[in-house]
Amino acid sequence: MIILDTNVVSEMMKDNPHPAVADWFKGQDNSQIYITVLTVAEIKYGISLLPEGRRKKTLDFDVSHMFNTVFKDRILPFDCDAAYRYPVIHQHRKAVGKTMTVMDAELAAICTSNDATLATRNTGGGGGARDDSGGVNCNAISATGIMGLSYNRSRETEGVEREAEATTCPAGVQVAHVSHTQVAAF
Repeated sequence: MIILDTNVVSEMMKDNPHPAVADWFKGQDNSQIYITVLTVAEIKYGISLLPEGRRKKTLDFDVSHMFNTVFKDRILPFDCDAAYRYPVIHQHRKAVGKTMTVMDAELAAICTSNDATLATRNTGGGGGARDDSGGVNCNAISATGIMGLSYNRSRETEGVEREAEATTCPAGVQVAHVSHTQVAAF
């Protein structure tokens, strides 16, 4: 399962998306591509800020169509499991001096609760750093940045053990899937 960050979805909505993003997207199995309710909210909010007119109506129609057809049954909620993970992730980042936005922590919680990989154009682990290549960086919401993990086995102080493996795709897209092998009871 790959969860698209809003910046990937919005890039793909452009008339001429960045070639590295378009190439990465073409190589994916669409049945494994998901978004979250956070992306729905961010995109709908962005559209709501546009001035009234034809462009706003067209975008709103196209986005609603995309959410209701392309991503039908593949929009993940911020559920109770994610809610339990959220404070652990957010507090850990704070403890190591790497703050993140509430929305990034929520996204991290959704990714970890679904054992999913995040496709994002950010490389700063929720800090908003941009990938200079303009491409897509895939990792479990930058698990290396969010939880301070390296691409090897590591145990968190909160009792979460993760195993990560990294590979490089032909388009230079870095892919790291982080799977939970043990989650402490909350």
